[in-house]
Amino acid sequence: AAPAPAPAPAPAPAVSEAVARRRAMAEAFGRGPGGSGASAFAPSVFKPDLLAFARQPKHRAFMGEVEAALDAFVESEKRSGELRPMTKPERAVVHEAAELYGISTASKGNEPRRYVHLYRTARTSWPAVRLTDACRVEAGAEPAPAQAAGWALPLLDVEVPRASVEQALSFLDLAFAA
Repeated sequence: AAPAPAPAPAPAPAVSEAVARRRAMAEAFGRGPGGSGASAFAPSVFKPDLLAFARQPKHRAFMGEVEAALDAFVESEKRSGELRPMTKPERAVVHEAAELYGISTASKGNEPRRYVHLYRTARTSWPAVRLTDACRVEAGAEPAPAQAAGWALPLLDVEVPRASVEQALSFLDLAFAA
């Protein structure tokens, strides 16, 4: 007898309009999983000890794992979620990274199974600068030519709350001019 045909793959889950809009806006501003907000100003967004931790080669895989988990949480519509159990220094890094995503966190459980629980807030979104991108920028790097020349980026017909733009630019020590 002939083998039965393989079952058809399950259809991809539909992306809600809100998630699709958040993703499109994030990508338009160079944020989100596919965007990079890295610039010469990127290191100033992060505490020096966090940057030092993330720049160590032995922590690169961990940082990639953390950002992938936070990216997935932002893209999902979940109100809360949890990460795998971690050491105290790893949890401290997650708490600080999550803050940049506008995600509230709490450590739960007992050692050695203590883990970070994530909570969506009204500010939950992709950060203006990702930690892994900031790690690629050398300390003391010169700004890009466009930044050094003071070029402006005019945004036309964009519907973004002023507070969101101000918050995104504040990470880069830039100001919004209406």
